[in-house]
Amino acid sequence: TDIDDKIINKSAEQGRPWWSVGYENEVAFNTAYDALGCLRPTCEPRATGHIPEMIEMMRGLIERGHAYAADGNVYFDVRSFPDYL
Repeated sequence: TDIDDKIINKSAEQGRPWWSVGYENEVAFNTAYDALGCLRPTCEPRATGHIPEMIEMMRGLIERGHAYAADGNVYFDVRSFPDYL
């Protein structure tokens, strides 16, 4: 993903924009792929490009009893999926 709590925290600590830290991570991954002789991914969707879809998905999971909100976060309720355990 192009953004998560670690990226946000690191950007705050360093006084840099979150996208700058995220881009730095992306470059590091590509460098590692090249160093290892791995093919780079053909598609790299960014989380920030799909926020509305993620919100809608979380809303649907909550409505169907498969997730719950707590302290500003949404968590999957593993008890709602018997095969999970």
